[in-house]
Amino acid sequence: MHTHRALPLTCLLALVACGTGLRAARAGEPAGDALPPPRTAPFEARLDRALTPAQQAERAFLEHMGWRFVRDPVVTTITVAGGSPARRADLASAHAAGDLRILFPSEVTESDIVRFGASLSEVADSLATRGAWQFLVAPAVERATARLAANEARGAWTFPQWGLWNAPLFSMDPPQPAWVRRGLICCARAKPAAAIEAFYTERASTECYVGQTVAAYAIQYEVYGPAWFDAVFAPEEIAIGQVEKFHETPLGKSMAAPEGYPWRALFLRPADAGEDPGVVLGRLGPLAFAGLTGILMDQGGTGRSRQNFTLVSVSAAAAEAFARGGGFATVAVRTRELLELEHLERAPFVTGETLSIGRARALAILADPMFREVRLFIHPFGVITLGAMLDRLRKRDRSAVELVPYTEAREDTFFQRYRQAWKARRGVDRAPPR
Repeated sequence: MHTHRALPLTCLLALVACGTGLRAARAGEPAGDALPPPRTAPFEARLDRALTPAQQAERAFLEHMGWRFVRDPVVTTITVAGGSPARRADLASAHAAGDLRILFPSEVTESDIVRFGASLSEVADSLATRGAWQFLVAPAVERATARLAANEARGAWTFPQWGLWNAPLFSMDPPQPAWVRRGLICCARAKPAAAIEAFYTERASTECYVGQTVAAYAIQYEVYGPAWFDAVFAPEEIAIGQVEKFHETPLGKSMAAPEGYPWRALFLRPADAGEDPGVVLGRLGPLAFAGLTGILMDQGGTGRSRQNFTLVSVSAAAAEAFARGGGFATVAVRTRELLELEHLERAPFVTGETLSIGRARALAILADPMFREVRLFIHPFGVITLGAMLDRLRKRDRSAVELVPYTEAREDTFFQRYRQAWKARRGVDRAPPR
C-alpha cells in the first residue's frame, strides 16, 4: 500500500507537524518534545469518539513516532501499512516511501473504528514502530558515542592498567562526585544526567563492559535530554558493575531476559530464534542495528580478544551483506580465514605468487562492507570500524574472533520505557513511567 495520493489539508498539517519534530531532533533538542499533529477535522473527531482513553494514548504515541492516519478510497478495510522504516535514512524518507500509514476507507463505520482500536497497542509495539523509534535512537547513538570517544581521546577515560598492560582483573573508578559506590556496584549519586555528563568530560577508569553499559545509558540520555532523563530514570537505575552484579540491578536484569520474552535486541521475536540475528536485522535494514550491543570473542577460548561493543552504524550495503551472507556468523568464518592467510605468510618455502594471492584475498575480505562499513564503539578504542578492530586484534593476539550479539531485553526495555514516559508526559496516559 505505497500508492501516493493527494492528501487532505488535515493530513498535510500532520506532515508539517512531524517535520517540525524532525527538525528539533536534528538540532540536538529532545526529540520527545515534538507535539503530535493537530486533530480538528470531523474524521479525527470520529476517531476520538470511538477510541477509549487508553487507545487514544496509543494513537497519540503512534503519531509522535511518525504514523499518519490517512483516508484512502482504494482500501475497503482499515489497513496498517507500516512499510520498512528501518531501511530509511530518516522520518522524511520513510514518509516519502509511504511507510508508517494507517489507511481508512472512504466509508468507515464507528464499529469499524472500535474494532480497529483494539489493535492500536499491537501497532505501537510493531516492527514498523520500532523502526520509527530508531529515527530517535540512531542519531542519539552517534552523539553519545562521539562524546564518550572524545573523552577517551583526551586521555581522561582510560582502561584500568597494570603498568603498561591492561589489567586482567575487573576494576572500575567512575567520575567523582557524580557516582557513588554501593558494594560492588556504582550508581548515579543524585542526578542521572550528571552521571552521564561526567563520563563525557571527567576522569574515569573502567573496562569495556562498563564502557558498553555507560554507552547504553548515554544513548537514552541523548534521546531524552537532561531534564526529562532525570525525570524518567531513578539514580539507582543508572548502575555499572561486573557482569554478574550488574545483572542484579534494576536495568541490568534486562540483560538476562527469560525464555519466551517477546522482543530481544528490539527487533527479534521468538520465531526468529532459528536464524542468525544478523540475517534478521539485515533484512529489516541498516537502522535495525543501531545501538545493538555484543562482544567480540576469541574463538580459541583464551579470552585475550574479548571486546564489548555497541553498534554505532551499519551501511545499507553492510546490512545487505549480513542478510545475504549468513549474518554475524560470517565474521567468525572470515576472521579464521584471515588468520590462516597470516599463518601462510610465515610458512617455510612460501612462494611469492602464493603470498600475492593470500594478500589479495585478505584485502578483499577487509574490503567487504560488513567489515569496512560497520562502525562500533569499544572502550577504550572509541568509534572504529569492525574491520579495523578485527585487524588490530589479529595482529595483537594472533587470534580469530567471532561476533556475539547480546540478544536480550535491554533495547526493548528502553523502548517500552520511552513509550510509557512519553504518554505520561503528554497527559494522555495515567500510567507512570516504568
